[in-house]
Amino acid sequence: MMIMMMMMMMMMMMMMMMMMMVVLVVVVVVAVVITGSG
Repeated sequence: MMIMMMMMMMMMMMMMMMMMMVVLVVVVVVAVVITGSG
């Protein structure tokens, strides 16, 4: 039971990290496009 909970927590953390990375990349791309076109 404990092992299953730990694995679930790890998966959630990984998903959150991936989402954060995607958001970061999107923000950087948008900023570059705005500064590049402006």
